[in-house]
Amino acid sequence: MKIFFCLIILSFNAIALEGAITVLEAPLFHEPSVNAHVIQHLRKGDVIYLHPSIASQTEYEHLAPSADEEIQYFDASTDAYAKKYKDPFIENELYEFAPESEFYKTTDKKGRDAYVLKKHVYVYYNDEREYGEKTISPDPTDYRIEEPIPDNYPFKIEKKNYRSFLTFGFGNQTKNSYPYNENVTNEGTKVKKEINFLWSKRASFDVDNRTYWGTFATLTMFENQYTLQTRFAREQWLKLGIGPGMTYDLWRYKNRAITTLAAFQMNILNLNSISQTDGLGDSEKRLYRKISFTPKVATYYRMDKAIGVLDFIGGLSVQLESPYEMTSTRQAENPTWWQSGATDNYSVGASIDFSLFFGIQASI
Repeated sequence: MKIFFCLIILSFNAIALEGAITVLEAPLFHEPSVNAHVIQHLRKGDVIYLHPSIASQTEYEHLAPSADEEIQYFDASTDAYAKKYKDPFIENELYEFAPESEFYKTTDKKGRDAYVLKKHVYVYYNDEREYGEKTISPDPTDYRIEEPIPDNYPFKIEKKNYRSFLTFGFGNQTKNSYPYNENVTNEGTKVKKEINFLWSKRASFDVDNRTYWGTFATLTMFENQYTLQTRFAREQWLKLGIGPGMTYDLWRYKNRAITTLAAFQMNILNLNSISQTDGLGDSEKRLYRKISFTPKVATYYRMDKAIGVLDFIGGLSVQLESPYEMTSTRQAENPTWWQSGATDNYSVGASIDFSLFFGIQASI
């Protein structure tokens, strides 16, 4: 009876287990080691025959004959069988699959022993164990390049995760002047000049490469001139604002795009230098300062690689100047020229400023 049971077990073990290659190119090794000699390559979708011991299940081991009986029968039967038939899975040594191994045993096209990595094979168990089979992703053996191939391949692969631009702008200026104690008979303004700088990083949640966020800074300079009844006044403004900024590509086509920007800046440097001169040549200058906040939005057109590797950008910005109060930094030498000879304050109302700007952008 035991001999009959052993014959049934061996007949099942002689049936190879099937599997499929799940990677583009799977190597077959001469020994179960990645450092061993590669004797063959299989392509994705190829059917491979694996040693039947891979399908063994431990819950049925108590039904099998003892190890001594199995080896004794195996040695006697395989010697006679090997002389008549050449079966690569019937050997003089008993092979048992170790679950902790990284390899499956198989044969190459010449019938020689070979080993394939487990992660490169999907095994057809024909039972619930197939639910545990997984395919490796991304495929480490896939050397193919997606088309279209980049223009500068293979010298450099572009990974644009950062953007930085530098722009120069001009526009209208705030006309909130100092409340002089004489009537203004004439006034003149100069164009407001500004320099904008943005350093931004691609948002991790944006798979379309449209959203960038970072730090936005603006340096603003403008000047106002006023003719009073007995004096001449000049106001020279200097502002440096810095804060978070975000850009989003509204429209893109080939090497062109329209982008919108939103920022909220704190003017850490907000200075107004006021100088007054009378008809006799006497003059005095006082400096006023105050931290303020400026929301800003802009829309600009971008042409990629218009100047070598640099992009050209140009657009329109709108900023809202919030109300604040300027404070003098020192006492007056001519108190009658000012609202107060000691600490002097005056209010600056809210205003909306527009600017046109153009510049360059780099993407890395």
